[in-house]
Amino acid sequence: MLIESKSEILKTVIRQGTGAEVEVMPDESGLRNGLRVHFSGWTRQEGPVFGLKPSGLNRHIINFHFGDYAKPCVKHIVDSLTPERNAVAWALINRLRQLYEVKISPLDVYGNWQITQKLSIQVTIKGVESLHDDAVIERSASTVMVPLIGAIAELLGEDDSDIDLVGDEEGGIKEYTSLRRERSQRNRLLCLFIHGFKCKICNFDPISIYGTKGFKIIEVHHIDPLSESLNPRQYDPSVDLIPLCPNCHRAIHIQTPAFKPDQLKSLMKIK
Repeated sequence: MLIESKSEILKTVIRQGTGAEVEVMPDESGLRNGLRVHFSGWTRQEGPVFGLKPSGLNRHIINFHFGDYAKPCVKHIVDSLTPERNAVAWALINRLRQLYEVKISPLDVYGNWQITQKLSIQVTIKGVESLHDDAVIERSASTVMVPLIGAIAELLGEDDSDIDLVGDEEGGIKEYTSLRRERSQRNRLLCLFIHGFKCKICNFDPISIYGTKGFKIIEVHHIDPLSESLNPRQYDPSVDLIPLCPNCHRAIHIQTPAFKPDQLKSLMKIK
């Protein structure tokens, strides 16, 4: 049984992955107990709700739906949603569809989601061992719940719960022991979930070699580097950021201005 003590695992993973503050509580509905998540500042009746439950012998089910009284929340999304935010949110969902069994309802005739109060998404993770193990729950949360929550947070936009994923400004100066450019953790994770975890130059895949811990090895490159920007600006992870291995990331910056990805590929004789 997923007990309440697991809630801190989900809170930490979601905060690190999306920057969003959430409330986590036990979900005792149905035959199996699980965990229910909603954004701080929204009740689970008035906003988006996410869940994680074990299923069968080796599956985790992660789902999303709107609460029973979320009509104003949905109206806000529909009224304020931009094509750019919708595209990034949909890219995150499509990344999940490439990796897992995903059910989305309702869909329009073109296979795109319809943003209504009835919108629901269910992701099934198969082959899960030790369903209630802390590390396993952390992995399911980081690989599925984070991009799912990130997608819905993207739909909500910057005016809700201080969630602003695509619109994060980067490059602001903060004072530490020394001055350094401030970078957005949200944009890093959005980039990786949209583009995958392979280096876009040499195709090195650290996860295939080191397992899930390889996620920490891959780096994110700003195609227009922060160090060459005089002012903070907004970055769209779907077009402005790419994943690189540490070697290619260092190589792309051996000159100023930095190489463009295609230039480095040509230098390395990679097609």
